[in-house]
Amino acid sequence: MTRQKLPTRREGETFLLDHRHSPGTAAEQIETMIVSYSRYPDGRIGEVFVNCENRRSERSIGLWADLGIIVSIALQRGATLTELSSAMSRGEINHLGKIVEVAQSPAGTLLDALLDIEVQDMVEGRANG
Repeated sequence: MTRQKLPTRREGETFLLDHRHSPGTAAEQIETMIVSYSRYPDGRIGEVFVNCENRRSERSIGLWADLGIIVSIALQRGATLTELSSAMSRGEINHLGKIVEVAQSPAGTLLDALLDIEVQDMVEGRANG
């Protein structure tokens, strides 16, 4: 599929998102992402920028930025957030006595959050298409 370009002028939104490595264990670490995204006129998310608040190294800064680029290219070439999110690695943790499935990588956490935003907007009637 060819790339579906976004309008030249578009509004964006930004939020903070935590990814938990090894959740519920003594080795748990939290990395905070700064996520910005913009939409197509029909309400679908079509562009994502990701920065790491922790900024531990040039390598991690590049990895976070590249994650946003890869997600954006996939969305602009026809992939859906549902497809991308469901393709990510998952693991099970015991959360308050209940086994729950969680994303194992920052990519999965990011895609889950973006999918939740898109679905919530549809439920609340904020999406145009």
